[in-house]
Amino acid sequence: MRLGLIFEKDLLLGTICELISIPSRNPPGEEERCASYIKSKLEEYGIEAYLVQAPLEGRPQVVGVVRGDEGKTTLVLNGHMDVVPEGNIKSWRYPPFEGKIVDGRIYGRGACDMKSSLGMMIEMARVASNARLSGNLVLTFAAGEEKLEPGTQYLLKEFLPKMNLIGDWGVVLEPTSCNIGIAEGGGLWSGIAVKGKATQSSVPEKGINAISKASKVISKLDEYNAEILAKKRHTLGPKPTLKVTMINGGIKDNIIPDLCNLVADRRLIPGETTEEAWKELQNILEEIKSGDPEFSYEISERTKWEPAEISSDSGIVRHLTASYEKVVGDKAKVVGMSYGTDMRNFVNEVKIPAVIFGPGDVSRAHSPDEFVEIDEVEMAMRILLDLIERLLV
Repeated sequence: MRLGLIFEKDLLLGTICELISIPSRNPPGEEERCASYIKSKLEEYGIEAYLVQAPLEGRPQVVGVVRGDEGKTTLVLNGHMDVVPEGNIKSWRYPPFEGKIVDGRIYGRGACDMKSSLGMMIEMARVASNARLSGNLVLTFAAGEEKLEPGTQYLLKEFLPKMNLIGDWGVVLEPTSCNIGIAEGGGLWSGIAVKGKATQSSVPEKGINAISKASKVISKLDEYNAEILAKKRHTLGPKPTLKVTMINGGIKDNIIPDLCNLVADRRLIPGETTEEAWKELQNILEEIKSGDPEFSYEISERTKWEPAEISSDSGIVRHLTASYEKVVGDKAKVVGMSYGTDMRNFVNEVKIPAVIFGPGDVSRAHSPDEFVEIDEVEMAMRILLDLIERLLV
């Protein structure tokens, strides 16, 4: 029997603003206060809650559980507590850690990515705890997502199985403008050290200019990006990319530099692997070397994460689409996301079908005066509460 789960708007908005007012920047990784607030809030509502002191030292995570009478389907809602630093405070009209409501928007660092979704998760747990569920609702409030740290991975692979809470479906509440994300990109960040030979700059022919040699790398990567990667497509997402995003070289005005460091950012689409991308980059550098005997380099892997994708026919997609169309009265958009999320931990590592779905325009994330539209938060709440009823009541 459908219950028509109803949330309290003022309570939800108050929780979101309180969450924004608790700085949880990463770096340096200051989720502890936010985690304590979330746990106490869940306990205030009589919800089973755990502070998980792993895997990141001094950076606890939170798990909330609303257990069903029959313990059938388990739905896992996931969000991350950490936010990126606020940057130059002079770029903000509204204080980044206040949670200010202006003209139908909530402003503050994390308003979009993703304190609003954390507030929604808390309110959904409160509402669900007052209903008669047959299945389990599990809420994972993770640490470290902004730096690709293994917070969600630990909760899914280690903590929840010990609690006998194996998820059947997952929803990662990142900002998607309430579109249903079923695919996300991966990435590979590589360091490239281009080596030269130092000499006095008045006799450059006596040395090897590492910056000049590095310029060949930049040109070649731009060429590869335009001519080869542009040919690759994913039906739901943008094309992959390969660009230099950082450069550092030279030690003094009058010295030919003997070292220039680059960072190459390769974004992958589902169907590609980081191993393939690594080999591509090595081949490009070796091609430069074969045409220039003075070209010398070392390459190192900095960070990598794999793409993820589920079928549009997956049960979680069909159920969420039905909930969207019931609440909104319009057709849901099924999309692919260019950015990476903890969806990959669900899909790739523990084989739980999961979607990305939440309020907020991702282009607002990480920016000064980050905000989320309150109307969109309310719409997402109604859709997800309908989903909870479909799966768990």
